[in-house]
Amino acid sequence: MQHLAALPPSLGEVAGLAAKLDPRQLALLAEAYEALTFQSGRAQADAAAARWRRHSQPKALFEAVKADLCPEPAAPPHDGGPRLRPLTTKAQFAEAARRYRNCLADQTPYAASGWCAYYEWTGEPGAMVEITRDHIFGWRLEQARIAGNRAVPEALREEIISELALMGVHVGRSGWELERALSSIEGARRAPTVEETVAEVFGVE
Repeated sequence: MQHLAALPPSLGEVAGLAAKLDPRQLALLAEAYEALTFQSGRAQADAAAARWRRHSQPKALFEAVKADLCPEPAAPPHDGGPRLRPLTTKAQFAEAARRYRNCLADQTPYAASGWCAYYEWTGEPGAMVEITRDHIFGWRLEQARIAGNRAVPEALREEIISELALMGVHVGRSGWELERALSSIEGARRAPTVEETVAEVFGVE
């Protein structure tokens, strides 16, 4: 019963699971509940807690808590293009991660912060495209990969670049990389070329 006393009332019905959690885990669960309350309000936190109580195993419970704590992605900077479709919900991230067999679902917090945005190339073969904020270029292509995190075929790269250009997305060296290369003569000599940089964002075959 001391275990249960560590939980807020909305989580007090996890008696079947409490015996499997140590005091630190219970405290973390309570902390996550309060964080969700701060983020989304008590009603949303209570609704989430009702879902959490359905889990009978700690691993599944904490996965559910983590998923609920992450907000939905911020609005993407561009609506996309003929073959670039933005991912706008956590459900879309999870579904795309399954199809592309990658860790895309773990990137949702970064998308929620507005630091990056993700688009799916709907042509063949499909590809996931990540763009990130850049203090010089606004938005820049960070990386693109096909299923299994494999490199994008060279024949497809120019098509993706062309559609990104229509969105105003820079493809090439980041502003930070440019500044670092300019910081010294030696840095300029050692910096990869723009062509090498672009090849890297599409993956090494």
